[in-house]
Amino acid sequence: MYDKKVEDVMSAPVFVISSNELLSRARNLMLKHRVSRLVVVEGEDPVGVITKTDISRAFLQPEPAWRRRPIDKMPVKHAMSKRLITVHPNSRLAEAADLMLENDISGLPVVENDGLLGVITMTDLVRHISTLNIDIEVSDVMEDFVPTVHRHHSMQHVVECMEENSTDRVVVLEDSGSPVGIITNSNVAMVELDVLLNKFEGGKEITTKMGAREGESRYRYVKNLPIVAEDIMTPTLIFTRADEQLNEAAASMIEHEIRGMPVVDDKGLVGLLTERNIITVLIKEG
Repeated sequence: MYDKKVEDVMSAPVFVISSNELLSRARNLMLKHRVSRLVVVEGEDPVGVITKTDISRAFLQPEPAWRRRPIDKMPVKHAMSKRLITVHPNSRLAEAADLMLENDISGLPVVENDGLLGVITMTDLVRHISTLNIDIEVSDVMEDFVPTVHRHHSMQHVVECMEENSTDRVVVLEDSGSPVGIITNSNVAMVELDVLLNKFEGGKEITTKMGAREGESRYRYVKNLPIVAEDIMTPTLIFTRADEQLNEAAASMIEHEIRGMPVVDDKGLVGLLTERNIITVLIKEG
């Protein structure tokens, strides 16, 4: 079960993009082929990788706002990761998982004799784990800390929260503290900025809860609010239970094409299960 090799579960073909092409092109390729990463080439030589996470981080440009280049006009080479960490097709899955976790990446180009054969991702590993008959519960590997944002927090705040907590997803909360959605780096990277900006040109009106006395609720209206969490979140939350078998939770993530989900028990929200948590099983057992 744990002795399969990279070539047994890797994905092919590999989708590539030139380092001089624009992020809008990279985003469109990801959407078209339903992938989360592209190998970046200069000529025929691979020089890096561009992922949805890289695109979402492009929102955190350090320049003043008036000097920022719209990310859709930014070349791939300015946002890509130049660390080209590869794996051999005959490597064990535990080795691939270890490389991903050690280098904080979610996929590896598969290379043999300088030839690009495919790519292996955390999703490929999770799909494999979903087929295993293992007695491991979600609570054994989940994260106890759940990063959250308010539904009115800005996109900038959302991305910074992901960066600070080294995560690719945050749970979105209502005023009452109840979860109402989830935002992943895919939501941030794939958002149609032109559509949102045109929709909210001149600002939008929201209602937000203020402090009150003796149990009364007071509200105020705010206009000219930038794009916020509720504009890009996925409103339908898919949960798993802390006592669910890990392979069943992995199968649910594959079925719904998600890379993480909140964990609940009878008391409510208790954790977060991500692909990173799941693939640690390969290292421990392999």
